[in-house]
Amino acid sequence: MEGEPRQSWFPVVTIVGTRRASAYGLAAAEAIGRAYAGKLTFWGEVDRQHLLPYGTPADVAAAVGRVRRALWRGGGAIAQCEFGIGARPENVAAVFEAWDMRP
Repeated sequence: MEGEPRQSWFPVVTIVGTRRASAYGLAAAEAIGRAYAGKLTFWGEVDRQHLLPYGTPADVAAAVGRVRRALWRGGGAIAQCEFGIGARPENVAAVFEAWDMRP
């Protein structure tokens, strides 16, 4: 109807992946987080090629902590873990335990 305001926007969720969050990837995730955390939704992931099969649960917890601190602002990150056949089960469990920890 004429004279009624029109809504021309709609909510958008943008997901930026942190795939292969190795040492280089973690630094990149931290840089992206400084610029965009609180504005975008991130797909929070850790290095599935090296860290999950060869790291320790403590290594995994440290990496998840870095990703979480870089990207989480009371929301804004999807905590998940994609893993292959070589991933150590205790490391996969450590991913979710670390995401559940409060900062």
